[in-house]
Amino acid sequence: MEEVKPKNIFETPQGDERLGWTGDAEIFCRTACFLENTYSFYRKWLRDVEADQTEEGGVAHVVPDIISGNEGYNWLLEQGSHSAAARRFKIPGNTVEFVRDLRYNKYRVFTELQNEQKKKGCGRMIDIAHAKQEFEKYLDEYDREDEQIRLKIVHTYGVVKYAGEIARKMECSGEDVELAELIGLLHDIGRFEQIRRFHSFEPGTMDHAVFGAELLFGEEKLIRRFVEDDKFDELIDAAIRKHSDFKLEGIHDARTLFHAKLIRDADKLDNCRVKLEASVEAMLGVSEKAAGEGLISPAVWESCLRRESVLSADRYVPVDYWVSYLAQYYDINFPETCEIIEEEDYITRIAGRLTYQEQDTRTKLHILTEDLNRYLEMPAVSVKE
Repeated sequence: MEEVKPKNIFETPQGDERLGWTGDAEIFCRTACFLENTYSFYRKWLRDVEADQTEEGGVAHVVPDIISGNEGYNWLLEQGSHSAAARRFKIPGNTVEFVRDLRYNKYRVFTELQNEQKKKGCGRMIDIAHAKQEFEKYLDEYDREDEQIRLKIVHTYGVVKYAGEIARKMECSGEDVELAELIGLLHDIGRFEQIRRFHSFEPGTMDHAVFGAELLFGEEKLIRRFVEDDKFDELIDAAIRKHSDFKLEGIHDARTLFHAKLIRDADKLDNCRVKLEASVEAMLGVSEKAAGEGLISPAVWESCLRRESVLSADRYVPVDYWVSYLAQYYDINFPETCEIIEEEDYITRIAGRLTYQEQDTRTKLHILTEDLNRYLEMPAVSVKE
């Protein structure tokens, strides 16, 4: 019999059903990826495969062929006890011969390795899908219809996305990618209480970063809802506590410093999206027209000329705030972040969102936009190594 490649089997649900465990892995992993829940899927899948293994480690590859009447109880074992045996089975329109398919022997080895790691306490420590589920439960304590709450929910998931993207661009380990995403998920957890109490993002009402860190690592230990292992507690605490500091100082551990810088970059990246999509009134408390009125305060402009972020205390009028949103991009840490900002043309688009009423303001925004774009083309200093 001529060997037929199994490519067409995977193209139909019927074919996948007749491929048993392989079909589950081939088809449902796509759904798991879409739901960002691959870890939970494969954890359950591996347990089920393990339960179905024979003594020598094999797993049945296909279901009995009811089309040809080979559905007897021992039919499959008579063909060979598991996937390492040669076998023939029918699928409507296709007769396929698989010869020595060793995939399940590989799964057996992987399962044994996973179990051995668990015994040694070396299993996976971060389950980002579980953390997201717990985060959603936490959000149920707040008014999701509130525009500012909604803005911060969308922002949080945006930061998670960018944290993972930056880490992957830098070819970080899988553990560091997930750690970056977890920090992104929790970095603004203090914002929701700030909004409920003060309905404001102003730093004068609350230091949301410090409050969030205390919420997670204080007496309540809220962090245990999101991650069971405490191995990364100090790192996560520092990264969240300092993510909104004017200047990042006081961190001496290299890995902690790396993640503290990464969350600051990811935060700024999604803030690009926020400044383009969110209503100006939700961000500044004034209309888009009013935000473009007035002159830039001298202290704010001096910070821009020094290529520095703007101190909150130096902002007096709405246009000062808008300029400060741009000036923060002088504080980017990684070339990978700069690449994303340049690819999306964020600086020019944010600067161009408002209509500036004063000629002096228009001139200064033009100067700032050109200088920022030039600055972001320069190689940034990376602490990855």
